Parts: sequence; structure tokens; C-alpha cells
Amino acid sequence: MNVSAWAVRNPVPVVLTFVLLLVGGLISFSRLGVQSFPDLDLPLVFIDCRLDGAAPDQLETDAVRKIEDKVATLGKLNHITTRIDDGHASIIVEFQIDKDPEAALNEVRNAVDSVRADLPADMEAPSISRQTVQDTTLIAYTATSEALDEVALSWFVDNDLNRALRAVPGVGDIARTGGVDREVTVTVDPDRLAAFGLTIGEVAERLRAAQIDASGGHVETTLGKSTIRLQAAAESVEA
Repeated sequence: MNVSAWAVRNPVPVVLTFVLLLVGGLISFSRLGVQSFPDLDLPLVFIDCRLDGAAPDQLETDAVRKIEDKVATLGKLNHITTRIDDGHASIIVEFQIDKDPEAALNEVRNAVDSVRADLPADMEAPSISRQTVQDTTLIAYTATSEALDEVALSWFVDNDLNRALRAVPGVGDIARTGGVDREVTVTVDPDRLAAFGLTIGEVAERLRAAQIDASGGHVETTLGKSTIRLQAAAESVEA
């Protein structure tokens, strides 16, 4: 059968078929989703280490090298990048592209757990996570005000604007970059500190112990059971 000859003698079915294909293509194209950041899981694992008061060289010797040496034995490892600051270290573990991201995360977590006993006792447990393309910032705004200072503007963004934006459908997370955080700065007199025979670490520990709201257990009586809560946090700067 000569298809070309049949199409010439019967142009209506051919034209109708092409019209239907064109209309279907246009409808499909209009409904085709466009994603600026496609679903892409890269085998990248982030290790966050914190040791308050530790110098970079101390943190490197006591923690970072031990973690790096253990992670370096994992399979399909491509590269390890480390950045160390005062009291904080960030380790990025990059695997080969064919490595399963979830398996890479579990292997790194197991490797860090295996050296946890060799890390400083007062060091926070390392935070291990992996970042996907969807976790990157999609939209960034700049907030300015002529009526509010930097402290008041930061509080407005955290308390009011943040709450309003989270109510918008489709918003996953909001983070403020810049501004100021609420904190109390304690200035220590070295001479008086030496006179009392104290160290700066002991002062920090007493301040930390003074800011505790914790559970105090419970008491059982014939009338029932009551929960006890210890509230020792200061409610003002003066306190």
C-alpha cells in the first residue's frame, strides 16, 4: 500500500490527524511544569563540629583530624574539605556521583559515631546532614526601616514578619541573614577575677548553670501525681 498516494487522495484524515497532534502538543506544553531547581540529590555530607572556647589548632588536633581519618576510609570518597574557626569546624565530605546519597549519609554518621569516644568530653555531638538543591535559597529580600534601629528591625523580622511569611502556602523555611541576635555580653575584670582565684571558664560555667529550666521529677501522693519543674533562668538582665 502506497501511504503517500493514499494521503494525497484523502487529505482530510491526514490534516485532521496533524491538527489533533498540534492541539494536543500545545495543551501538553502549557501544562508542562518548569522547575528552576530540579530534584537532584548529590552525595555531599556536611559535618558540623562545635567546641566552645577551643582554638583552631586545638580543634583540629582533638577532633577534626580524628574524624577526617575515619571518614577517609569510606568507599567512593572523592574529596574532603574542612574549614576551622574558633570553636567551630565544618567538614564537607564529597563522594563520587554514583554514590547513593542516603548510603553516604549513613556511612559518614557511622564513621563519626565510631570515633565519638575519642573526641573531647565537653564537645557537642557533631551534627551530620546532607543538603539537596531544594534546600538552597530561592528568594532573598532586604528589610530596611527609617523608624526602627537594627535591634528593633531584627526583632520585627524574627517575630512578626517570619510568622506572617510562614503562613504563605508553599513556604518551606525562612532564615534571617544579618541583623543582630538577642544576647547579653558579660565583661569580666581580670584583676577581680584573679583576686577571687577564678578562671574565665568557671565564670562561663556559673552563667550557664544559672540559666536552667529543667524537670525536677514528680511526686506521687494519695491524691495523685504532681510534676515538679525547676525554673532557675533569670527573667531580666539585672537578675
